[in-house]
Amino acid sequence: MADVKEQVHEAGATSIEELPFNSLQATLPETSVDRVCDIPGIESVELDSGMEVLAGN
Repeated sequence: MADVKEQVHEAGATSIEELPFNSLQATLPETSVDRVCDIPGIESVELDSGMEVLAGN
């Protein structure tokens, strides 16, 4: 996970937060999304606030 976080940061993320279920939430420029999608270990990317972490999970 640390390697993926570093690559997301290098892609231009200004903040990265670890979430449950081996997930990350990152804030980055729209122009960096394609670069993040190409990072090995990234299985899916959701834009905006499409993911909600529920209490107790």
